[in-house]
Amino acid sequence: MLFRLPSGNPFGRFQGYYNNRAATEAKVLRDVFSKGDTWFRTGDVVRWDSDGRIYFHDRIGDTFRWKGENVSTAEVSDALCKHPSVKEANVYGVSLPHHDGRAGCAAVHLSSDPTAEVMLDIAAHVRAELPKYARPLFLRTMSELGGGQITGTMKQQKHALREAGVDPTGDKSLGEIYWLKGESYVPFTEKDWGEIQGGKVKL
Repeated sequence: MLFRLPSGNPFGRFQGYYNNRAATEAKVLRDVFSKGDTWFRTGDVVRWDSDGRIYFHDRIGDTFRWKGENVSTAEVSDALCKHPSVKEANVYGVSLPHHDGRAGCAAVHLSSDPTAEVMLDIAAHVRAELPKYARPLFLRTMSELGGGQITGTMKQQKHALREAGVDPTGDKSLGEIYWLKGESYVPFTEKDWGEIQGGKVKL
């Protein structure tokens, strides 16, 4: 989301970061739509629907690192939500034993039950839409992503989900966990988790 600033003196309305001119300048874009225009780059990704309502979607810069690559949570969420069975997705990275970085995980609100057919189709969709390093290795199916998963400013809450990780013996109120194994997302079991903990699985 961009906010227009006065071209002659952009800092008259945008004070910027205290005692950090470099960080302030990094937020100001010039000559975006026409020569001489000036804009404040908020870093927010929003969605504007046909009724004129604006929804916060994500933050640019919300990334995690996996397989030596930076993964954008917004990009992965957008790709997932293109699938007809995915009503909403909250994407984040989780730490795994014996693995560097964070593996992709998405809490998803599905429009249908997570049948084998649906999960197979979502897996095929993910492979078609995203590079291998960006594909969520785990899906956490939830009945809704509201309540405790939304902040007071209507942003998706990722911290609690990151902290919960993917231990299948954890908080059942956070939904069931599936993982991308072979051609499909299948239930993630205690045995699977034990093998990851024991270093028997290289993802």
